[in-house]
Amino acid sequence: MKIAIIGAGNIGGNLAKQFALAGHTVVITFSRSNERLHKRAEQIGQGVTTADVATAVKTSDVVVLSTGWDAIDDALQQAGNLAGKVVIDTTNQFSSSGIPNLGMTVAAYNQARMPGAKLARMFNTLHAAYQIGVGDRLHGPVAMLYAAEDKHAAEIAERLATDAGFEPVCIGGWDMSTHIEAPDGMAFGHPYSPEVARRMVDALQSDDIDLAQKLAENTK
Repeated sequence: MKIAIIGAGNIGGNLAKQFALAGHTVVITFSRSNERLHKRAEQIGQGVTTADVATAVKTSDVVVLSTGWDAIDDALQQAGNLAGKVVIDTTNQFSSSGIPNLGMTVAAYNQARMPGAKLARMFNTLHAAYQIGVGDRLHGPVAMLYAAEDKHAAEIAERLATDAGFEPVCIGGWDMSTHIEAPDGMAFGHPYSPEVARRMVDALQSDDIDLAQKLAENTK
């Protein structure tokens, strides 16, 4: 697949490397400095290239949104119409002015910012250094929890999670995505084995919060 990564910081840069190693064509984009962006591509290696945001999005099958929260509006404006595109959203609502009160899940909020996009929310629950270690096979099997409502987006998300070294586990749609969103998400910020993650998801989907909390606490 051709993958555009908007924002090649620690998480986006690691994904660029892992996806390229898996055989995908990867382009990184969105930086205040073209020189800095080219240097980042050189650091990542693996044939990763650069382009402006609009070109990267237009010529790619999948878009990975991996900017800071405060930069999302600018990135989306440069990206243009994302209707019909599969978008993997790795962002978290950590703003320079604090955590905003969105009145809905981050997944639902960002879906509204990208009308028509086929969205999956993933790679946002674990910090960058740990994700790099998983990608470099420094850990055993680790679950990557994700949320999606579009079937095709879910299929792409599962493939890319696997390519990045994880075992994908779907928590559900936007009504369930709060569990993988900071700061209070039960399944946010800690790695789980695929078995525990699946049991936790089953418990949450059955409204057995006590069991889900017990599984979370016993793993931490």
